[in-house]
Amino acid sequence: MPCDITRVPGTRGMLTLSGRTSVRAGSPQTQGSGSGVSMHPLSRRAVLSAGVALAVAACSPSADAPPAPEQSTPSESPPDPDLGLRGDVAAQEWALVALYDSALATPGTLDPSLLALMRDQHREHAAALGSAEPPAGAPTSATGSSSTAPAPGGDVRARLIESEQQAAGARTDACGAARDPDLVRLLALIASSEASHAESLRGTA
Repeated sequence: MPCDITRVPGTRGMLTLSGRTSVRAGSPQTQGSGSGVSMHPLSRRAVLSAGVALAVAACSPSADAPPAPEQSTPSESPPDPDLGLRGDVAAQEWALVALYDSALATPGTLDPSLLALMRDQHREHAAALGSAEPPAGAPTSATGSSSTAPAPGGDVRARLIESEQQAAGARTDACGAARDPDLVRLLALIASSEASHAESLRGTA
């Protein structure tokens, strides 16, 4: 590409190359082939600076480049499909707690320490299901609901055995309805515990 070389007025032998680069006329930099003008050799600093600039430009997104995909934000956790099942089973466990409280309030029926142990295990079952307290309206003692109070005398044991057997069967059925594998295992353990309660109560006859 042709370059215009003009002499700068008021200077001694200085030439201007394309209005930017000034070289001294007659100096070695003005001698050569082609246009007759050669540039100063680039210093190491200039080369490095140019390399950095090129690297930055290469890493910078182009105006024509498609926009980078937006980072997807984590969505909220999906609702628990077993929430209703957990609540139902926990309410049934609290009903058994009330049944044992009622049995403990009936003097001279069964070993109180055995009844208290089984009652506390039902409390642990409810807590494992996420219910640390009885739901509103649930019976919490023998006076809470007359429907949960066992009949006096020998019927106390029979009522407890029947309730534990029904509870064990209900927990087994709930295992088939649960979706969470951890909940399935928990329900299976509760069913086993309640079946053992029934057997223990039979042994007190």
